[in-house]
Amino acid sequence: YDSNELTFGLEVTDDSYSSFNIYDYDLGDNNNDGQCGEGFPWDPDDCLVESIFNAVDDIKYFSTHSLFFGNQYSLFNGDKFSFSIRSVISKNYRDDFVYSMAYMLKRFQPYDLRFNYSRGFRIPAIKELYYNFQGHSPPVVGNPNLEPTSNDYISVSIDKRDSYDSFSFELFYNDVKDMIGISSDVDDDGNNILLYNNFDHVIFSGFNCHYERIIDNQNHIKFVYNYTN
Repeated sequence: YDSNELTFGLEVTDDSYSSFNIYDYDLGDNNNDGQCGEGFPWDPDDCLVESIFNAVDDIKYFSTHSLFFGNQYSLFNGDKFSFSIRSVISKNYRDDFVYSMAYMLKRFQPYDLRFNYSRGFRIPAIKELYYNFQGHSPPVVGNPNLEPTSNDYISVSIDKRDSYDSFSFELFYNDVKDMIGISSDVDDDGNNILLYNNFDHVIFSGFNCHYERIIDNQNHIKFVYNYTN
């Protein structure tokens, strides 16, 4: 190869999600039990807003560490090859690796042809785990039993860029395992809810394209079309 660009590093993320009972200004916490509508005698009116953690003051902690490494090679024939890998170390979920590889053919100028493969992985967001929006109809509820999501993404694209115009066209295929989304469900009391849930296997495919014409320094016309199946 002719040259390369190397990147490596460490990323540390510490998240916390707090939810507390908000008590009536005049009544306060009648039973001094840190809960709404609980205890004896029962105090149903002491709270203005309940904590989403079953009316209990609580803080949820999440910690993720990532080690990543990447390199891009410029080859003698003008082509470019890049790859990267990331180790995701999660305190609350299993550890995993994500990685990507891309190859760009430069020999068909003014067109660049790119092949790309990447594997993704993400843990559920705190909102997806513990959200509890009872004011919505039906209520939107988080799911603490969610599994992490992983996916395999493949794409082929061609693009062209010069002083007057540019265009790109990409075909993609995305195979997702345990995708997190919202589905209709019923709670323990038989009420209809919208629940964050895992969908076992979801496949996306389609294409993205754009064309941009540069008229002058202040005026551009751009057309974009995306299709997803």
